[in-house]
This record gives sequence, structure tokens and C-alpha cells, in this order.
Amino acid sequence: MDVLPLPDKIINYNERIKILRDIAPSGYVFALNYTISGPEYFDTSFPKAWQTIYQDRGYFLKDPIFLWTLTHTGYKRWSEIAFTSKSRVLQEATKYDLNYGAIFARRKGLTFSWCSISRPDRQLSDEELDLTDTLFVEFLDTIEDRSSLTREEILVLKAFANGSSQKEVAELHRISEGKVKNLVRSAKKKLGCKTLAQVVSTAVGNKLI
Repeated sequence: MDVLPLPDKIINYNERIKILRDIAPSGYVFALNYTISGPEYFDTSFPKAWQTIYQDRGYFLKDPIFLWTLTHTGYKRWSEIAFTSKSRVLQEATKYDLNYGAIFARRKGLTFSWCSISRPDRQLSDEELDLTDTLFVEFLDTIEDRSSLTREEILVLKAFANGSSQKEVAELHRISEGKVKNLVRSAKKKLGCKTLAQVVSTAVGNKLI
């Protein structure tokens, strides 16, 4: 299986990943739609030296964090997983500021997806775990095409792109202004945008409308 860059699949990836860079300054890794052949989509910011050592020494099958993903879903701090305190892999990882972290996993059919994050100075808070899990699930939704724009959302964004006001969009498509707001809100969430101008620009730039 050819591994595809995750940033190429996720719209506004660099913008959406900023929060994770603050939560996990030591790095992160996403491996989505993982099978025996490896992940379909992948991205990591872990230190390159650590990536090389991890791969060259075949640490996957010696890493209690990765092994946890084979039989679990949800998320846990590294320190909450059995055998981590005695793991040679994690002891080695501390040389690269991978001191504290958490693992996230989801499974669908014969594939599973996982994300691991780390920071050098302290345990991750419950809020940081929740924020990361939300981002992880949003990326999975995008990969599975559950976050694609609906026909109504596309029509509304097209109208705004053509310069129509909210009232004009509602009249054009014979819907209430409240529904227009809801469709825009939904599109912003799907595309990781905060404003109407941003979601229209993103949709146009990515040829979604």
C-alpha cells in the first residue's frame, strides 16, 4: 500500500493542526486506515532522528503504546498503559523529549487508526486529551468522506461567493435565513473555518463549489 500524506487529504490541515502543536510540542503522529500493510494516510512531527531509530530497530512490536492500539479503542495517557515504566522503547524516547504522552485509537472493520502525541514537561490534561480526540475524529470523518459538503451547503456557499447577502441567499433558495445560518455553520465546521469569508474562500480554493 502506498502511504499518502495526510495534509494532502485534510482541508486547512496546517491551520487545524496548530492547536496540536501547542498541546504536543514534542511531536505527534497520525496513522489512519492502518492494515497489515501499514497506514493509508500518515503524518508525523516527531524528531526525525527518533523516527529513524524507531523504524531501523523495529520498535513497533516492542512498543507498549503501539501494541495497545491493536486491542483497544479510545485514548489513554502513556503512563496509564501497562509495562510502559519498564519499556526500553519509551526509555529511549526520553532522549528526544518524548517524556509524556497519550495514544488515541479507533477501529472500523479490518482497519484501525491511531494518533500519538507527546510533550516534554508534564502530563497532558483531560481538556487537552478531549481536544486532541475531537481533532482525531474529525480527521477520520474527512477520510471516510462523512464530512463532504451537502448539496444545500454547496448552493448556499456558491450564492455567497457570487456576492449575495444572507437575505438574498434565503430568497434565492426559498429557505429561511435561520437555515442559511445553519448550513453555513455546518460548512464552517466541516472545513475547519471560523468565518463566512474564510469558508467561502476555502470552498472556492479547493474547488468544492
